[in-house]
Amino acid sequence: MFKTNLGKLINGDALEFIKTLENDSVDLILTDPPYLYNLSKRENEQINENRISKSINKYINALYDNNLHNSFDINTYLDEFYRISKNKFMLIWMNR
Repeated sequence: MFKTNLGKLINGDALEFIKTLENDSVDLILTDPPYLYNLSKRENEQINENRISKSINKYINALYDNNLHNSFDINTYLDEFYRISKNKFMLIWMNR
């Protein structure tokens, strides 16, 4: 955690940390969803190598092989974001 007189910056597992916060206690949520969340892959095909480096292709395929590519549950995050947000609308979602 990094603290200044302007506030705190916390780097960690968002879902674990958010569950420790009180309702209506956060002014701003700035988040970046898990990397590779928006990947799509047809069965028995390699990931489009124009989007992703060849060097990580085997790891992406392993995610699919173990059915972990859809492990990010957006609804759980959004429910928690809503619960902790003071003004119920200040969310910045970075996706690119």
